[in-house]
Amino acid sequence: MLAFIADDDPALRRLMSRICVQLGWSVMPFEGGEEMVEAARQFKPELVICEMDLPGAISGLDVCFAIHVLLPQSKIILMTGDAIRAPLSSEWGFAPLLRKPFRIEQA
Repeated sequence: MLAFIADDDPALRRLMSRICVQLGWSVMPFEGGEEMVEAARQFKPELVICEMDLPGAISGLDVCFAIHVLLPQSKIILMTGDAIRAPLSSEWGFAPLLRKPFRIEQA
């Protein structure tokens, strides 16, 4: 089982990676979205955990839409600190959004 984790915050990326590893996942961490989409084509992750507002040419939301088109069976979890957009995650076809800050048991 392979999980992709993308967040521009290295500490949060490490924390989410450790949680996933403890749950039995292999993890590939990413700082930005472009390389995550390219890697998804090759490695086909079963789980994607991605910050909604990644910096760079494409946002985390766009990354998740691109991966969803490539791999519709993959579970996608968006993370954000933006309370206004949080309820939209399920409307977009993704798992419930993980609002930051969060407690470990929520992850």
